[in-house]
Amino acid sequence: MTLVEKQEQPTAALSRIRDAQERFAYLVERGRKQEAIEAASKSDAFKVEGCLSNLWLVPRFQDGKCYYWHRPGLPSAQVSPGC
Repeated sequence: MTLVEKQEQPTAALSRIRDAQERFAYLVERGRKQEAIEAASKSDAFKVEGCLSNLWLVPRFQDGKCYYWHRPGLPSAQVSPGC
């Protein structure tokens, strides 16, 4: 699956859900299905300052490209994981 397809998938799903509470529930459920961030990645080098919750942008190199994986730190997150 390409990056564009990955971006379009949740957008298409959300556009079919008319109720705001149901859209939020969909995002919460997607967040719960994500794997947890490794403890070693929760370092100050990757932490985003100024966020309401603890948030880390963790670089990952694959096939000569750099990808960033973001994940709120739980349980202190004031927003739902996956949002």
